[in-house]
Amino acid sequence: KLQLTVLKLNLTLRNDMNKLDRMIEKSGYRKDFIAKKIGSHPVNISRWCKSDIKPSNKYLAKLCKFFDCSEEDIV
Repeated sequence: KLQLTVLKLNLTLRNDMNKLDRMIEKSGYRKDFIAKKIGSHPVNISRWCKSDIKPSNKYLAKLCKFFDCSEEDIV
C-alpha cells in the first residue's frame, strides 16, 4: 500500500512539472550545469521550471540550442 501511495505521489508531482522541467529531468543534466552552459543563474532555471517567470527570448534561444529542440518543446 505504501508503494502505491508513493507511486501516486510521484505521478502527481510529475504532472505538475512544466515542459522545461521535464526536458531537464529527461536530459539528466543538473540545473546548475545547464545554467552555466547558457550563461544564466541556477535560480533562474528553477524559477523557469516552476513557471514563476518565463525565460527571455535570449535564454529561450540558448535553451533550445542546448537541448537541440524547438521553443514549443520548452514553453
